[in-house]
Amino acid sequence: MKQVDLCERTGIGKSSISTYLSGEYEPKQRNLYKIAEALEVNVAWLMGSDDVPMEGEEKKPQGKPTSNGDLTALREQLRRQPGMRILFDASKGATEQDLKDAAALIEGFKRRRDGEE
Repeated sequence: MKQVDLCERTGIGKSSISTYLSGEYEPKQRNLYKIAEALEVNVAWLMGSDDVPMEGEEKKPQGKPTSNGDLTALREQLRRQPGMRILFDASKGATEQDLKDAAALIEGFKRRRDGEE
């Protein structure tokens, strides 16, 4: 979804949407509600709560994003979690095998950290 589409669906001005997306300002509660409605997600989820599922949606298996809502969620996750952005940027140009190897390394690091090895 483009910013202009979000503006049309919510009635919120483009400059306000831009400041929210850049992290310069956080939307007021009434605008959060409008944005959540337009994106068809839960307000708490929109604010980054990990333990709240997206509204009207069960957990999907990890994989390729399949809709504008999925892409919006992915973009928001990359914005809110700098570590995810580092991995995303590093994966550009990587082969599928490179990505599988990197995922295996990360899983190994997590197991070692958690004392499973």
